[in-house]
Amino acid sequence: MFQNLNPLKLWYSSPTNELACEIQSFANLEQGWDFGVGDPIAMEVINEALAVSEIAVYLGLTTEAMPEINGGIVLTFVHGEDSLEVLIHKDLTYSVYYERGLGET
Repeated sequence: MFQNLNPLKLWYSSPTNELACEIQSFANLEQGWDFGVGDPIAMEVINEALAVSEIAVYLGLTTEAMPEINGGIVLTFVHGEDSLEVLIHKDLTYSVYYERGLGET
């Protein structure tokens, strides 16, 4: 379905794309970045997050990115009352969580 997406595409290096810049900034996190805990975020994880965020930008979804203390990145996509969280783990596997409304799944 998404075979035409190229994670090596460099459009996201534009400083006008705030989400991409935020995700790229996670490369600066050092060991212990969250009050003494927190693994660095590997470039492979950052590249995966950039590729996934490209889909959200294309679809016009409101998107947030947050680093995880275990070396992953969580992307949250929101459209109306629907939200989708995509957790990209350090080992490049994914966990996906969908929620509709407040506190309902």
